[in-house]
Amino acid sequence: MTPVKRPLSGLTCLVILLGLLLVSPMGPAASVVEAPVHTVAVTGTGTTTYPSFSHGTTRYGIRTTADTGGVVTVTASTSDPAGRVFVDGSRAAGPVEVRDLDSGDEVSVIVRDASGSTAYSFVYLPARFPVLSGTADAGMQPGHTLMTLNPFSGVPARFMTAVDGNGVPAYLSPYTGNRHDFRRHADGTFSVSQDVALPAGNVILELDEQMQEVARRTTVGLVNTDFHDYLRLPDGNRVMMAYEPRDDDSGLFDAVVQEIEPDGDVAFEWNSGDHIDIAAEGVGDTDGDYAHINSVEVMDDGDYLISMRHLSVVLKVARTAHDGFAQGDIVWRLGGRLSDFDLSSDPLLGPCAQHTASEVTQPGGPTTIMVFDNGSFDVFPLCVDPGDPAGPAVGRTQSRVVEFVLDEETGTATVGRQYAPTGRFAHFAGSAERMPNGNTLVGWTNAADGIATELDPDFRPIWELDSDNGYGSYRVHRATVPDTTAPTAGLTSPPSGAVYEHGQSVVSDYGCTDRGGSGLQDCVGTVEEGSVVDTRTSGRHSFTVTATDGAGNRVTTTSSYTVLPASAPSSTPLPSPTPTPDPAPRSARPDAILAVGTTVVGDDVYGAGQRGRVRLTDRRDVRRVRVRIQNDGEASDRFTLSGPRSRRGLLVTVTMGGRDVTRALRRGTLRTPSVAPGRQMTLRVTVAWGQRRPPVRGRVLRFSGEADGTSDVVRLGVTAR
Repeated sequence: MTPVKRPLSGLTCLVILLGLLLVSPMGPAASVVEAPVHTVAVTGTGTTTYPSFSHGTTRYGIRTTADTGGVVTVTASTSDPAGRVFVDGSRAAGPVEVRDLDSGDEVSVIVRDASGSTAYSFVYLPARFPVLSGTADAGMQPGHTLMTLNPFSGVPARFMTAVDGNGVPAYLSPYTGNRHDFRRHADGTFSVSQDVALPAGNVILELDEQMQEVARRTTVGLVNTDFHDYLRLPDGNRVMMAYEPRDDDSGLFDAVVQEIEPDGDVAFEWNSGDHIDIAAEGVGDTDGDYAHINSVEVMDDGDYLISMRHLSVVLKVARTAHDGFAQGDIVWRLGGRLSDFDLSSDPLLGPCAQHTASEVTQPGGPTTIMVFDNGSFDVFPLCVDPGDPAGPAVGRTQSRVVEFVLDEETGTATVGRQYAPTGRFAHFAGSAERMPNGNTLVGWTNAADGIATELDPDFRPIWELDSDNGYGSYRVHRATVPDTTAPTAGLTSPPSGAVYEHGQSVVSDYGCTDRGGSGLQDCVGTVEEGSVVDTRTSGRHSFTVTATDGAGNRVTTTSSYTVLPASAPSSTPLPSPTPTPDPAPRSARPDAILAVGTTVVGDDVYGAGQRGRVRLTDRRDVRRVRVRIQNDGEASDRFTLSGPRSRRGLLVTVTMGGRDVTRALRRGTLRTPSVAPGRQMTLRVTVAWGQRRPPVRGRVLRFSGEADGTSDVVRLGVTAR
């Protein structure tokens, strides 16, 4: 839903800070003007924002509760006295209330001052969105961290999201059931698994760049489809996995890998039942799930690299026949009871219940395999002791990211780089992903002290993403979520089709929003929002508003209006006012209806701290209204007034003493000069209906006023001409 912003009457938030004049201790020097200081605060019922506000951070999250109700207040300022602040593209001279916000909506704050134009975005988060905090670092691989956030504390809310280094979403979507492995593929598409009723078990949802489902994929001719991994290959083939129940009564599930061509034909299928000797290779009591496949990758030489958690082994499988191996043969085993590599030099016993095996071989270097090495509980041991591979399995309550460097000639595997923070134990799931800049992204799933870590090329942590309320993600990936959603540009004044007298006072009124995740960067009109529109040049004019977001998406809204020649009379005759009796008191008649040629006077109902209204309803193209404020008290007093604002198809401009006060009146901040007892102050109001007139009668203009001081009463009279 498009948020509605409403300035708060009677408040101001322009903070003016003077620049410092720096004087060298060695004598006078040229003055140094410091960069303007910005302040932005977004508040609401039960809200907090993160990270802490700073000039260098442009995106923030707004945490909410069920009581927030889609309403926040934005208070922003710059220390530059000539600077301007805009909320959703509209000029803000004080706190601004933004309403009707939905999950994922962004509130824009743009500050234009001596430092240029700076755009900030505040993302309205759903009430149960996890409490995330990130420690952004300049050395991070650019992009977003993609996650399916599942609670491990019983909280029902679940979210698919892509966040920046501070944990602020660029994209988020709640979901039900279970989703895993939200990722972007090399062709720019996205995918995520979704659990469904058997026989499919799970389906892979293929998504376009706008996260819209375009296809559902399952294995071919099998009972089950597994969620753990899914590949889209450059030739268009898809690689999928299944936990397939055997046809016999054994209760065993085989691990199956299928490579499926675009036309749906199966190009390759590998079944662990044809290649694994359970009696020789089985590790623990796994209730029939003896293999538990959890990742598959195509290696540089074209073979498959497959991770089997419950066998604590990583397999290289021939994708095609080569070097004496038939298609589907196991080329080598890394880890497990029948390892082809000696792992006795690893004090942590080699891979144990591992996930996300991947090849990270450097050009010209030895084959290097990286895994997220989970470890296992002592009561459910899955680690194989290289010194006694046929002996009982053992536990290891320590997780790590580790690289195994393979010497295929000598059959040895040694530990290269590893990251094993003391005490971190993710007993299931997790991930390790090598990124283009050489960094490694680690997903901890359910391990304490963090959802994700980024390691530099020396395996030193440079970034952490934390959650303090029990959320984790099966895997995490780093990719850029493109912003394909254009911003919006809304134009209220001048409305299309408006006709103005030569020199008539008209103030621009427009705003912009962006929902695409890159943030609104600019909202520019023919004149700055809140500035005077040209009505001193006769003829037909165009007024444009252009909204631009951080991805370069741009949208322009245009209206046309006409300015009458200076000597031409108004096209609509205006009747003279005809007095009418005063209306009944407010208690008997809360709103008086004002027709053309009549006057309505609210009497003895506008005492200090009270408010009242009169209403005008009419559908002529142009209407003149006079609002008279009379002090019926016994002492001089000032009065605060509020009145109608322009909206679609309706333009309202107001002058007081020849000065345009439209913006102040509509914000409820217009204060009259001191009015003596029995004296009046007059406002002149011009109302212009655009081409889109109200479809039914009853659209109203409301004026209200209240005494600032102790005056007993104030008379508010409105005359329509």
